[in-house]
Amino acid sequence: MTNNSKAKYLYNLPEHKSVGRINPALLRIIITPAYTKIDFGYQTIRYYEKGGWVRISKDTFIRIKATGEKFTMTKSENIPVAPVRHNFKSTKDWLYFSLYFPPMPPKTKWIDIIEAEPGTPNDFNYHDIELNSKKAMELL
Repeated sequence: MTNNSKAKYLYNLPEHKSVGRINPALLRIIITPAYTKIDFGYQTIRYYEKGGWVRISKDTFIRIKATGEKFTMTKSENIPVAPVRHNFKSTKDWLYFSLYFPPMPPKTKWIDIIEAEPGTPNDFNYHDIELNSKKAMELL
């Protein structure tokens, strides 16, 4: 990975230490000079007759572990912002969605994605996400 501040980087299936958090799946993180984009995939839960529902808090943020600096979500794609909900139709549905945040510093190594603090098992909180520069792909 180069030290170019105008470069765009893709972190595919970034490792994180959020025990038990498999849904939604954290698919990739894209960091550009204009924004940070995080892509997720959500599979419905069989516990609910029609798969349940999903939404995201408008207060969702990224926190840089080293500095505590927070970047609040600026936009969501394909997932409604609370109080609106996306209701699934079956237990076999999938939902792919993206969350957008301001651009992060290029040398960021560890982040958290936080929907709510302190959070519950239902909140989309991900801790200790490693942005390993050796695993990043530079996008053209």
